[in-house]
Amino acid sequence: MRFGYAGGSSGGGASDPWYTALRAGQAFWGGHHRGQSAAVFSHIQLLNPVASGKSATVYFFTGGATASGLYHVREYDTALTTLVQNGINCQSGGAGGVCEIRTMDNGAALGTLVTIIYAVSNAWLPVGNQWVFELGQGQGLVVAPGAVNVGVNAAWWWVEQ
Repeated sequence: MRFGYAGGSSGGGASDPWYTALRAGQAFWGGHHRGQSAAVFSHIQLLNPVASGKSATVYFFTGGATASGLYHVREYDTALTTLVQNGINCQSGGAGGVCEIRTMDNGAALGTLVTIIYAVSNAWLPVGNQWVFELGQGQGLVVAPGAVNVGVNAAWWWVEQ
């Protein structure tokens, strides 16, 4: 997993990597809201499955929690139990992505902490700028609130190549 790509372009022209990927049918998005559950941490995961044959470079990510406080971005490579969706192609009518949006509740926060973000209740805050991180095959990131009994929101836009 690599973090912190620099030099993203917002020009929208042919030299913009996001625009190029979108036009090639390689740009995807997906997200979910996971409501709160008693005495557990709610998790939402972006997972690039083992043997997907692709790398996933996240162009943009946003997330938040249903209560004011901290939410965590954590590295966690094991698939969460519930598949919500595969990536939706940003090119209308294009084939779906290999990466998956998954959810699960757990008594403890899963994975290795990458960063902590403070957000007010139900605010969606961007993490990073553009080209935030890259997931190799079998790698995933989860978003979880900083405390139990709090819901979580997450949405990702990424390129599969």
